[in-house]
Amino acid sequence: SEEEVLLTVQPESPLWGRKEISFAELKHVGIKCEALGDPLRDKIEECCATAGFKPNIVIESTIGSGGGLIKSFPHVVSFMPAHRFMQVLQAHPGVEQRIQGIRLTGPTCTRVTGIARRSERGMTKLAQEFYDFVWDYFIHLDQEVRRFLDAYFARR
Repeated sequence: SEEEVLLTVQPESPLWGRKEISFAELKHVGIKCEALGDPLRDKIEECCATAGFKPNIVIESTIGSGGGLIKSFPHVVSFMPAHRFMQVLQAHPGVEQRIQGIRLTGPTCTRVTGIARRSERGMTKLAQEFYDFVWDYFIHLDQEVRRFLDAYFARR
């Protein structure tokens, strides 16, 4: 499935309160991002290049999503896949006072997640059940994330 990637900011950021932002507006903004070679980092660099600039990466992370809060750098922005943003907000009541998601435009930022299989090879019954389970999981997750984002941005 195709998943939206959000910009995340802290309350001290001048971007706090925005619902959406174009990549071009991030030209001179400090960015926390994954280390080189990470697929999300590659996607962010691709979107910045499409908007006509190289990202101003001031912090690199080798641990998971670059969306974590950094109290020492409250003006630095980061990026987080929508499903992870949803999970953070659901798991930590009150965290919305410390982190906010912003939709990205010009270009929109999405990534593809899923499961692949080789069509020329047959699968055992167990392998097919696992494939079907993962496929159903991603379909359900996609629907849940879309409902969450609709509600999240409607109340802001």
